[in-house]
Amino acid sequence: HLDEMNLCGFEVGTYMISLVETCSNQVYYWDLEVVVSAPLVVMDVYTYPGMVEPALAANCAVMSVSVLDLEGCTAVLSTITTQGSAGVDVEVTSGAYIFYVPLRVWAPLELNLTVTDGALNAIQGAKQEADCNALRYQKGEVHVYTEFGGAGLTAFHAEVTCLMIFASSSPDVVELQQGTVLQGLRSGESTVTIVGGSSLASEQSQNVMVTDERVEVTALSALLLTGSELSLSSTSPSTTDTLTVEATLQHILGLEGALAEVFVFAFFDDGMFAHLEVADGVSLSVNERYSHSLTVNETGSGGFQARVPQGATSFVASDAVSAFWQDSCSATQVAYGFGRADVALADPISATLTATCTSITREGNLAAEAPVSLPTMCDLELLMQFSDGSVLDMTRDSRTVYESVDAEQLLQVVHGGQIIVRAGTSGTGSGHLRATFPEHWTARTLSASLVVTVVIAAELELLATPYPAFEGSLEMNKGILYLLQCTGGYQRVQLHLGVHLSDGNRVDLSEQAEYEVSDDTILELHGDGDILTATGTSRRPASVTGRFLSHESSAKSITVSDVLTEVVELTWTNTWDEGGTFSGHPGATRALSLQARFSDGTVFDDVVSGEQATWIYTSQYIAFTSDAIAMSVDTSGGSTLNYNHYEAVTLTASATCASGYVVTFPAPAIDMVYANLQPHENDVDLGNEYGLQFVPTPVGGTVCIPVRVNAGPDNTLSVFDVLLNVDPALLRVSSCTAGDDWARYSLTCSVADSADEVLIMGVAVSTDVSGVAHVATLCAEVVAGYDIMPFSGVLHALETSAGQVTSTASVVAGAGSMADPNTARLLRHMELLGQDYADSDHDVARPSWRPLEEAHAREMWALRSRASRKFHQRRRLRERQRRLSSSGACEVLGDVNSDCAFDVWDIQELMKWNAAQPGYTVNEVGSLSDYQRQQLNPTKMYLVNSSGECLTAHTSLCPPDWSAGLPCPTLRDNSMMPKVYSDELHFLVMDTEQQRDAMVQTPSEADQGMLRIGTSFSNKYGELMSEADMVVQYELALTGDNRDLVPSGGGSITPTSAGVVVEGGNGTWNGIQALVFEATGPPVVEGSSTPYLWNSEADVGVVVIQRTLRTDGTEKSYMAFLVSLLADGEAYCPFRTFDMHPTSSPPPLPPPTAPPPPDIFTGFLVSVLKYPQSCVNGSDLTDGSTEMNNVVIQSGVAEDSHLHWSFPSEEELRNATLCGFELGTTLLSITSQNATGVFRSTNWTVVVEPE
Repeated sequence: HLDEMNLCGFEVGTYMISLVETCSNQVYYWDLEVVVSAPLVVMDVYTYPGMVEPALAANCAVMSVSVLDLEGCTAVLSTITTQGSAGVDVEVTSGAYIFYVPLRVWAPLELNLTVTDGALNAIQGAKQEADCNALRYQKGEVHVYTEFGGAGLTAFHAEVTCLMIFASSSPDVVELQQGTVLQGLRSGESTVTIVGGSSLASEQSQNVMVTDERVEVTALSALLLTGSELSLSSTSPSTTDTLTVEATLQHILGLEGALAEVFVFAFFDDGMFAHLEVADGVSLSVNERYSHSLTVNETGSGGFQARVPQGATSFVASDAVSAFWQDSCSATQVAYGFGRADVALADPISATLTATCTSITREGNLAAEAPVSLPTMCDLELLMQFSDGSVLDMTRDSRTVYESVDAEQLLQVVHGGQIIVRAGTSGTGSGHLRATFPEHWTARTLSASLVVTVVIAAELELLATPYPAFEGSLEMNKGILYLLQCTGGYQRVQLHLGVHLSDGNRVDLSEQAEYEVSDDTILELHGDGDILTATGTSRRPASVTGRFLSHESSAKSITVSDVLTEVVELTWTNTWDEGGTFSGHPGATRALSLQARFSDGTVFDDVVSGEQATWIYTSQYIAFTSDAIAMSVDTSGGSTLNYNHYEAVTLTASATCASGYVVTFPAPAIDMVYANLQPHENDVDLGNEYGLQFVPTPVGGTVCIPVRVNAGPDNTLSVFDVLLNVDPALLRVSSCTAGDDWARYSLTCSVADSADEVLIMGVAVSTDVSGVAHVATLCAEVVAGYDIMPFSGVLHALETSAGQVTSTASVVAGAGSMADPNTARLLRHMELLGQDYADSDHDVARPSWRPLEEAHAREMWALRSRASRKFHQRRRLRERQRRLSSSGACEVLGDVNSDCAFDVWDIQELMKWNAAQPGYTVNEVGSLSDYQRQQLNPTKMYLVNSSGECLTAHTSLCPPDWSAGLPCPTLRDNSMMPKVYSDELHFLVMDTEQQRDAMVQTPSEADQGMLRIGTSFSNKYGELMSEADMVVQYELALTGDNRDLVPSGGGSITPTSAGVVVEGGNGTWNGIQALVFEATGPPVVEGSSTPYLWNSEADVGVVVIQRTLRTDGTEKSYMAFLVSLLADGEAYCPFRTFDMHPTSSPPPLPPPTAPPPPDIFTGFLVSVLKYPQSCVNGSDLTDGSTEMNNVVIQSGVAEDSHLHWSFPSEEELRNATLCGFELGTTLLSITSQNATGVFRSTNWTVVVEPE
């Protein structure tokens, strides 16, 4: 109903409106962003929240073009928008959806042009500067006001003068100056009009007269203004309040250097006034009494500016400024006046003195060179604070006096505001500077102080610290290079040259330093010339010196020693992923990190990757081990992630030594890390991303397993088909929900009847899901004790934006096991993980395992063996499915894309037809074969639509231009196809209208008035279903006595308001296996065996209902062809109709014979069977009689922990085989009837043990 919505109530700003539509199991999202600005509004359509760019093309239209104009989807106000409105709708169309964006528009209703003076008179005593014979005339100003509003709006008043363009009809009479000022030039008349800025301008004009009648200046006034302050009539108005803005002019000068604009006004005896500037002949001066506190100057723009000079005092005077208006031609005075000045200087209360440095050095000192880089000159800032909060910079004020007040007077002020170290001084330390204001009459008592430290370079120092560096190594100044434990290599040191400063600090000069050794047969320099190593050829002491610029350090002595420094402590410093996890793809490698501390206090922070590894092999003194092959380590300290592991992997690092050395080994270092694989692109991951893959869960607890699919970082995921393998003896699946990344798309989760497989399938036409996506979460209850519980799975199909992938490979990152939290010893079996047993094309080869692990490894082996057998069985079924085609053309049920198979791609193909994707519309249906068209509509509505029967509610789901009789893909088909694929529903095997009409055989004399109805159903492999696989019901729209029909062989009858619901059983129809219902008419008298004649009845409707059941008898799913009152609760809509004709008097039925009570025989214990054998020959069974030999039973009915079989005769019983036994003990009960009608029951106990 999106096209019925109105979106209203927008103010200026940005809004995101989320629209959600749910259709069957599909959820669609739209986001409409509305941006309201002044005066533009931009409209775009977004498909999901957070998009930066619009995803859908939008077209916009507006009906009221006089209110709002459009440029594409941008709303504008233009020359054609002349009206306002409280609500104008912009229609935004995107695809099949229409949105309405309401806007308010205020428009100018009319313009009101006014002038301040319509009669400009000559000014007494004033001539025009350009022509001394011409009179000077008064000035006026032009103003324009308007009302903004529109229909339904409250209008408001505003001045719009600055938006208009004006013209004078007689510019030689009235001249427009500065755009809006009217200057009279000679006597006459002129019309002022608006010539631009509004379409309403042509209606407005004003006449202005210029006369020679004299007016005299009555007053000349100068006004000093420092600014203005705006205030509102309310600071918290409601949405309906009218606010008044008030401007207060400010004139007080409160600080030295403060400025004020000076405006001069002349007032005339006709009541008018004019603003005068320098060009009008006006000049200003300050009264001599106040000249020390105020100055007035002309500005470059023709106006005047007043300033408070340095040393001013406070005063208030109405005659502080004198204004003179003098005629430029006659030099006579036109007018004279005064201006008020209010200089109210605040009192100084404090002063602060700061510098741009805290330390300073002398010119030419080493401390001034990089990298020490101390300044030799610093800038000062002296600020004076006043009582009104104002601040004045006094740094270079002539009244400021600086003096150095420390004993040696270390600091000197130069250039009026900079400090240096005073020449001729040699001291260091704190230099004190003070500023005072003895000539400032209100600040004589104020002062400010500053301390800057004078620093110089004292001496160079050379250090030799352990290499590689570690925390605290810079505090160790080594003079001896020891032999490292068991390696044959010597320690190394790194040289550091530094300078000590007079303030106690040390600055490192190593990057700029150069080094030199006294004997290169003993010591060598490596690296950047700062790494000192022993040559190993001599043990004598040698020395090394350092040089910086022209400065050289004292020599440092270094000795090479053969004394061993031993490893005394080992500490792991590994950096793992979240939760202490080694997370990565199979085969990912990572260098371990181990710290080794030696007996002389030196440390190797990283024995694997540290710099020492370039001259010492790690394996010479450290040994690494791992207790699980899920994560292997090598001798050099590298680790490899191989598999997931059900518990933390223990890594051990130990000190080691070659023979010939006598050392004491420290305790080994232990680290615990979780091995957790991440999926490659096109792989599936199960369980937690970090930490243990599966958290150990006790019996009765619930384990929830996230399922993630890696589509690749640059691809989007649209299809995945994953089959997970679980052990039903240990787990019972309780729920399966969509993951966070797949919540907006279609997900199918289905548990196999055998409970050992879970199908997880997601299908969409397109998505925005990329990277490693959380698509589902599977939860299961642990129902039995275990040591190790294996998990595995197979990825059958995957589609990303990079293409389709069809696979039968086991998941790699998801394969793993969960450990029982109560198991004291968790045995290893990771050798089995990662091997593709389940889906290899060759026979499964049983792997080897250690004796202690055999019991636990068998669990993984059994899980994968079952998966392998099922895989090969499914492959054979699919191959047989393809062979069902006739005449060389593929005819596979559900094969929408015509690739000779029914798979997940057909489900996606059907979605594309439902979504009317490009290439999937009614226009392309003609290119499909008849059989492929039928697969578009597995709900078989096309068979009914062609005959025009009741489909009003359901044909509305078809595209508007879809032709009657064509297969119409609907959302019901979208819902049915995944359920068929997951074995929750089955295909109705009917392809033509003739087949549909042939499903009913009406009563006739030949069959003694029997009504027969039959349909066939097929699973996704093309296998026909029986009553052992599903339940088929028929809802018959019978009326009257016909509703009392008698089903053949008994059976329940459920009445509905449309008729009755009956159930079909095993049989054949037209030569193929079908589910058949048979019934005769009701008896003439209740309890009588004589059947009743069927009543004549036309158009009896038949609805076919399929129901699938789980192994525990609960309903798995259902579907009606077409609409059933019993199944759907909607209006009854039959799949077909037939006419009922009565038969003549039927023959009597034979009286029933009551069977005698059965003889009960108790059998003997059967020979023990070895798993996986599941069938028993009849020769192995005996109850003491030879008639029961060679018994073969195909299936049985479970009841009270027994298996029951019934046969119509002992002959059939003798030709059967016993199959279907599971591990354990089973009680078996068989009932048969002999030739004389005697019923026999025999019981056996069957025991099946592991092989």
